[in-house]
Amino acid sequence: MTVRPFETLRRFGAVLAATSLGLICTPAAALSDKEAATVVQLIETLQEELGDFAYDDEVAADWYEQDADRNGLIKAAGFTEQQWTKALGETYRGFLANLPEAEIRAKLAQARREVQQAPLAAQQKAELLKAADQEEQRILKWRSEGQPFARAVRPFVDRMRVLTESLQDQDQDED
Repeated sequence: MTVRPFETLRRFGAVLAATSLGLICTPAAALSDKEAATVVQLIETLQEELGDFAYDDEVAADWYEQDADRNGLIKAAGFTEQQWTKALGETYRGFLANLPEAEIRAKLAQARREVQQAPLAAQQKAELLKAADQEEQRILKWRSEGQPFARAVRPFVDRMRVLTESLQDQDQDED
């Protein structure tokens, strides 16, 4: 059994610094319905070539570069790298904003249980649990920041859930 106690947290919440991407927007600059639809469609299409979707700022840039070297679907959809990173971040935050806080907390609690059950030294567990607490705060902040994008993403929540939960299913299969 491979123990990857922090993987659920990483994949669900990703590692994204809000200030590094400038994702806090005014409602006038908020994600459009069309952009949200396009981003979700691109994630679904590109993951077949580029691997499973696990959002963070590096993945957004990496997917843009890899796609540019292959088919150029992101650019053909009208996104520059900066626009893609922004729209992908807004879509992900809007997705989080549509999830009940209780569901998010339950997933994070599961990740904490996995850490506690892992065959790790007490200090390692303490460090991972501290990181989990920080990640929870970040995720809840992103959820709050995603409110301006929630309406645009709402029609795609089920599709985004499939994209993010398939990763959790794979983690369980690997254990």
